[in-house]
Amino acid sequence: MTIRAAFFAVRHMSRRFVRDERGVILALMTIFITALLGLAGLGVETGLWYALRRQQQSAADFAAVSGAMEIAAGKPYYNSATTSGICGLARRDAARNKFTFASYTCPGATPACTSPGSGQMCANNPPVSGPHAGQTSYVEVILAQQQNTIFANLYFPDIMIRSRAVAGVEIVGSACTVALNPNNTPKAIDVAGNTTLTMNGCGLASNSTAANSVNFQGSATLNASWFESSGSYNTNGNPNINVPLKLSYTQPVADPYSCNSPTPGCAGTINWSSLDTALAALPAQPFACGGGTAHPLQPGKYTNVGNNAPLNLTCTGTTVLCPGVYALSGKSNQNDAFNMTKGTVQMGTAAQCPGSTANGVTIISYGTNAGRFTVSGGTITLSAPTTTTGLPATLPSGLLFVQDPTNPYTGSQSDSTFTANGTTSLKGTVYTKKTDVTFIGNSNSTCFMIIADEIKFTGTSTISGNQASCAAAGAATPVVLKVALAE
Repeated sequence: MTIRAAFFAVRHMSRRFVRDERGVILALMTIFITALLGLAGLGVETGLWYALRRQQQSAADFAAVSGAMEIAAGKPYYNSATTSGICGLARRDAARNKFTFASYTCPGATPACTSPGSGQMCANNPPVSGPHAGQTSYVEVILAQQQNTIFANLYFPDIMIRSRAVAGVEIVGSACTVALNPNNTPKAIDVAGNTTLTMNGCGLASNSTAANSVNFQGSATLNASWFESSGSYNTNGNPNINVPLKLSYTQPVADPYSCNSPTPGCAGTINWSSLDTALAALPAQPFACGGGTAHPLQPGKYTNVGNNAPLNLTCTGTTVLCPGVYALSGKSNQNDAFNMTKGTVQMGTAAQCPGSTANGVTIISYGTNAGRFTVSGGTITLSAPTTTTGLPATLPSGLLFVQDPTNPYTGSQSDSTFTANGTTSLKGTVYTKKTDVTFIGNSNSTCFMIIADEIKFTGTSTISGNQASCAAAGAATPVVLKVALAE
């Protein structure tokens, strides 16, 4: 039937109803018109509900992403009701995206709820349901809003619209080199001259916001899985950058020793005041250059003597370090806390060190004007502890060379230098948050990381450190994170 024919048929029927004087027809007509109006109203309001549902879903999506960004930043579930923390930021961005709250206040802990009332929100970390249930790197947001019906109230007195979104933190890659410099500092990571830098299973990251935050100079070569910068990168000359993924203007990579667990890539915040107190209480040890295999050096507190570094390895022969913590107080006239120019340094065996409880070596420069680390010659073979057994209570595992960032020496000759030859093996993390590191050579291990203020590579250098290998070495691998909607 054509539209024209249908029109005339309806008009003819209407005229018959109007002329018909029987009451039953009028009653049927009333019911018919009422039902027709109800259905029409239902159609109109269904379209309105759909539009509101889309708007509310957008609010839930933004809220979940905002909450996940707080997870990536290592923030707690509750920090304030509306301005920070996972729940507070989720609430803020839901409201910014036109969701109307009805006197809602974030709870102090994740509520694990699934059916919020009208104008309310569930912000669950971890999610309660779905494929990411129980995963702490995801946040689930559920929003609810009741809509009173007008035309459709013959069928539904009111309707509750609920929207759900899940966003999470995903790891893009592990970083075995991180420049933590938070400023607009150029060349925070510098791969200079004829340098060939190979990074196995990991990448490099710079938190500097400068346009040349990561710098490649001359004929430098980088072989890596990825690199990223909170600013951008610069090429000067004809460098060869064999990197499939280059990320610019990204969020800073979290310092793994200044963040909240269990954030991905986070070992937890070190309480340096407490740690320094524990280091100062360690037994004082005498130092004789080249202690030898028969008389290995013991863990404890070492202090500079005259112009010499607390550990001044400038002699020939072999120096054995028994597993444990070496707390270096003071520095040489060259600002070294640890200085090695020749000979061999290696970790003691169980037979050589029968009283040791740790299974690796951590060398810490601490105290007022904590000095630098210099390895400019000789052969060094050391591994960081893979567990916290035998370490001070506030010290994580996986740290090999550490400079206390609360009061480091930052004047002339404050940069640490590691020159690794073909027989060198360094396993663990070099952590100098407030001073710089220059590295040349091959770490010859499955996990070696440098976390410093700024980092420079020269010569032919190779370091390795994928997440699994560093976890086996007890080290927390800094990671580049991506926040994305998951459900």
